[in-house]
Amino acid sequence: LTKFETIKEAKRVEMRERSGNAKLFLVEAIKQADIYVNGDKASIASKEVTTRINDALGRLISSVYHKLTYIDTVMSEANIRSLFKSSNQQSLTLDGGKEANAHALTDMLNFIAVNSSAHLKTSMKSLMDRFMKAPYGFVEDDVEWLVAKLFKNGDISFAVNGSSVTLLNKSEDELVRYITKKEYLEKLLTERREKANDNQKKVVREVMKEMFGNSSVNDDDDSIMRSFQTYSQHTLNELEKFEIMQNNIGLPGKNVVARGKSILRAVTQIQSPMEFFKKIYADREDYFELAEDYEPMKAFFAGEQKTIFEKALKLMGIYNDSKTFIVDEVVESVVADIKAILQKDTPYKEIPRLPELLENFNNAYMKVFDSMEAPVLAAIDDAHSRVFEELSIKEYKEQFSARFRKLFEEIYDKAKSCNNVATLQNVKVEADALKVRLLNEISKKDEELATAKTKVVAEKPADYSSAGTKPVVPPLPKIKKRKNISIKTVNVANSWQIESVQDVDKYMAVLRAQIIKELEEDTVINIEF
Repeated sequence: LTKFETIKEAKRVEMRERSGNAKLFLVEAIKQADIYVNGDKASIASKEVTTRINDALGRLISSVYHKLTYIDTVMSEANIRSLFKSSNQQSLTLDGGKEANAHALTDMLNFIAVNSSAHLKTSMKSLMDRFMKAPYGFVEDDVEWLVAKLFKNGDISFAVNGSSVTLLNKSEDELVRYITKKEYLEKLLTERREKANDNQKKVVREVMKEMFGNSSVNDDDDSIMRSFQTYSQHTLNELEKFEIMQNNIGLPGKNVVARGKSILRAVTQIQSPMEFFKKIYADREDYFELAEDYEPMKAFFAGEQKTIFEKALKLMGIYNDSKTFIVDEVVESVVADIKAILQKDTPYKEIPRLPELLENFNNAYMKVFDSMEAPVLAAIDDAHSRVFEELSIKEYKEQFSARFRKLFEEIYDKAKSCNNVATLQNVKVEADALKVRLLNEISKKDEELATAKTKVVAEKPADYSSAGTKPVVPPLPKIKKRKNISIKTVNVANSWQIESVQDVDKYMAVLRAQIIKELEEDTVINIEF
């Protein structure tokens, strides 16, 4: 065992000596050796081994990953999130005022642009594969930040599963997830984004100024589009309110509302900023025309003009109901002037004339109304007198008087309170119908009383005479009904045109036939004129 340990220790010493000699020879060899990097002899002045190797490796890396230095600022997911925060409007720059990772951004944008020119979209995976290999050697965080920065700058556009992704339709969290999660490596597609030129932006700002009275203070395409669509949606809401009032009342501006809704609804549904700018630029004259028409209409609904217009519509409604009964040149002339204004598509400049015209209409109309009111009130008085003349001789008059009087008061108040000639003429008809109704009610009461008396006589016969032992019952009187009708019921002709005796006979024959139809057995017909 002692001999074995001795041999073992001797070999260990020998191994250390050989190892030390090998290291010494290797170090000396490296100090004197020629070092080649990518096939080219490297001129390294230093004789220190570690320095020579590190220098050679550095030269190798610089040769293979010669664009690695394009990343001059290290980025992470936190930096990506800061890009999409609405409050973060500043670009990350270096001390010299140069944009961070500018060369890397340029190379990535050029790569995407080349694919886009060939009508190809570049996936996130393709970008990872290209920029994590030589000559770049970027890490995942670098590539993700570069993609996010290009998107935020508006240089590239995103699409996921065929749907466009913008700063307007996706939240910060959704955008970060699309860029950083592996599940979207193949789904997230990018392409070079066409930007609006200065002329297009200028037109959009001019349209906003004319249409909404405001303009976007931002210069990036997405912000301008967002501002325009927000104002458009507010205006759409106003137009829908105007439309409801127009449909209910008949206010002006229906064509403007319909056109405005069509134009603004189309632009609020656009998701692509470039499509938005192209559409506004192409349709700018439509927007300027809409702005010109919308401003007076908006002022109409917000001011006193709407009240004046509604009053005119109300008075013309009264006239239309009554025009059959009105024959007056003054009224018809004023009505023609008022309707000419009401029927215009854009009557706003003419509305200041309406107050004077409406006053003239009121004066002329009330003159006609007053002339027609007197005969109607007289007809009500006649009907009242006729009914109470009949009621005054009845023993039950106290039972009916109060109710009858109230009915006539109601119809009288209706005539005095109405402002419509047509309604006034109907009141006259109502007065005649009420008269006939109440007279029939009186007749019915008479019949009931007569029938009751007859029953009493039948139940207790008097001994007027006797035949043997049986009493003689007197004959019961016949009870005749009374039927009140209006002359209008039997006179079917609205007017009589008489030129000869034969014409008189013709009309009288028709009238006679109608009266005969009304005859019934044991019925007295009372015709009210």
